[in-house]
Parts: sequence; C-alpha cells; structure tokens
Amino acid sequence: MTTIIVTKNDQGKLGGLSEKDQKAYARFRKTIDALEPGEILTLDFWFPRNKKFHGLYFVMMTQLFDAQDQFEDLDTLRYWLTVGAGDCAFYPGPSGKMVAIPKSINWKSMDDEEFSDHFRRVKAFLRTPRATQFLWPHLTPADASEMVETILMGFDQA
Repeated sequence: MTTIIVTKNDQGKLGGLSEKDQKAYARFRKTIDALEPGEILTLDFWFPRNKKFHGLYFVMMTQLFDAQDQFEDLDTLRYWLTVGAGDCAFYPGPSGKMVAIPKSINWKSMDDEEFSDHFRRVKAFLRTPRATQFLWPHLTPADASEMVETILMGFDQA
C-alpha cells in the first residue's frame, strides 16, 4: 500500500509534501479523474489519534480499576476489556482450546475512528451482566449495574 503525505498550499490546494508524495498524489488524482460513472475506488485513510480522547479512555480505565477488586494491575483489566469489546484474535492455546488474544490499541494499530469505536464497544461491554457481575460479584446485579453507570456517567459523551 502506498502512503502519500498530503499538505494544503497557500492557495488552498492539496498536493504531495515531498517530491515522491507529489508524484504519488498526481497519480492518485489522475486515477480519480479517470473514474467512469459507477466505477468504484477504495480509499484507506488514517485519522490521527486525538490525545485528549486517548487520555479520557485511560482516565475511565483508572476509575474502573480503582472501583473493582478482580484485577491486580491496569494492563490486565485493559486486556480483559479489549477482549470483551471484541478486539481480539482467537488462537489455539496449549490445551488446544481457542484462546482470545487482545489486539493492540496503540497509536500505530488503531486510528482515531477505530479507537473511538473501540471505546464505544468497551463501554457497551461494561454494561453487560457478564462484565458487571464479574467485576463486582459481591453486589446484586442492580447494584453492580449502578456501579458501572456511576463510573461511565462522565464518559458517555466520548
């Protein structure tokens, strides 16, 4: 896959940043201009990660970590949440049974759109009875649900 670094010039027009990018961008524009009605072109685009949004995610995780007793470190909680959100791959474990391995949520693995979707799915997973009853087994289901809602209350706009 080709990566083209694009910039906007003083006249408000897009172009490649370096000479290599300029050539690749010109080829890209030519491809777009040559499209016939009904033809399809697939574009891959990387939305840069938002530092504030990334930080908000980890604030939420820290608050959740502080309120639960199941996990002894934040990374293990993060892995569990990542698997619960469905961001995992399944591989055969030592016994031959399939094991969920969490995917990376680092800056190079997920762009901002993917990370936003991940955050939404983590919050949805946290609201399931499976998650609330695991995190707070000593609470009634209603109290465990209230606990997670109290934590997530400040993060639903994200």
